[in-house]
Amino acid sequence: MHSTSCSHCKKVTPIVIPMAQKLKIDLKLINLENYSETGWDEFNIDATPTIVHFKNGREDKRIVGELTEKAYELWFKSIKE
Repeated sequence: MHSTSCSHCKKVTPIVIPMAQKLKIDLKLINLENYSETGWDEFNIDATPTIVHFKNGREDKRIVGELTEKAYELWFKSIKE
C-alpha cells in the first residue's frame, strides 16, 4: 500500500518494483488515496509504505516503512521460501 503524496513511498517504489520483477514476485500497488479512509482500516495500515504478502487469501507477512534496499531484498526472498 502506498500513497503518491508519501515522501517515503516515492523513495521506496523505484527500489521495490524492479526488485519484485527481478525476483518474479507479483507485486500489486494499491494507492490508498483511491480508498479514502476505508483503505487504511480495510488493510490495517498504520503507515506507508506497507507491503503485505497474502498466502491462501490471508495475510502472511508485512513490511512497513522506508527501509534499506537489503531489508526489502531479504523480505522478498523470505516470502519465496
